[in-house]
Amino acid sequence: MAVWQAIVLGLIQGVIGFLPVSSSGHLNLVSSFLNIQDSVSYTVLVFLHLGMLLGVFYAFKQDISRVFVGFFGIFRQLLGNVVEWQKGWKNPEDVHYKKNINSNYARFSVLISVSLSITLVTAMIVRILCSSISSNLLMNGVGFLFTALLLLVCSFTPKSMKGPKDAKVSDAIVIGLFQGLAAFPGVSLLGMTIAAGFLCGLTRKFNLKYAYIMTIPVVLGGTLFEIGALLAGGEPFPIVPCLISILVASVIGILLIRKVINIITINTCRIFAGYSILIGMICIMLYLL
Repeated sequence: MAVWQAIVLGLIQGVIGFLPVSSSGHLNLVSSFLNIQDSVSYTVLVFLHLGMLLGVFYAFKQDISRVFVGFFGIFRQLLGNVVEWQKGWKNPEDVHYKKNINSNYARFSVLISVSLSITLVTAMIVRILCSSISSNLLMNGVGFLFTALLLLVCSFTPKSMKGPKDAKVSDAIVIGLFQGLAAFPGVSLLGMTIAAGFLCGLTRKFNLKYAYIMTIPVVLGGTLFEIGALLAGGEPFPIVPCLISILVASVIGILLIRKVINIITINTCRIFAGYSILIGMICIMLYLL
């Protein structure tokens, strides 16, 4: 993979990666035109997603820090309650337990943890089943159409009302399951999460925070898994072009993410669904030619 090809892939990832359409599917489609499909393996696609993380950190840095504080605050509060429980052996009247989950961000961190565990299991299963077809244009086309279907369905749901304090564990399970399906070629990671959030009744603001913040552990986890596979297999990997792609995707992402987020609503999901149908049909026709 040449440097200019790496720059093109980074530009695509930087622009498409923050939209509810499959950036991996676009990368596979473009790489087929550039005649580099053999170089753009599933591993390269996973590494390219690292480029979008800087944009996510930039746009949601305050929320991310509060989620971390809320998550570790749960354990701190749990430890405090254990100390209170021990005190109760001698002076039961002096025991004062506090809620382990005492803020919206603490609850948010629990929901993300539940979704993540479901995502990992689902993605591992899908990844194993689809390891040999990640660059197959036919399967990419099917993935685009599947994403379009869910985006269309969610666009007809009633007005969303659930915030962090109203969301349930069952909602987190559904979101995690849908997000895990993004391991299938052509299925959008953000598209699945956003569609699932709207179907579960999450408000637009909370849904977008959920979707983008959830990409961080998913992408990092997938990257670590692929690094382990590379080290174990000893396969050659285009390190320099891939690093260039990540850098380009990061810069573009930081510049565009806030503008991109503002255009994603439950109504615009229909526009993204129509676009996914178009790209999906193109992928299928190119495969059949």
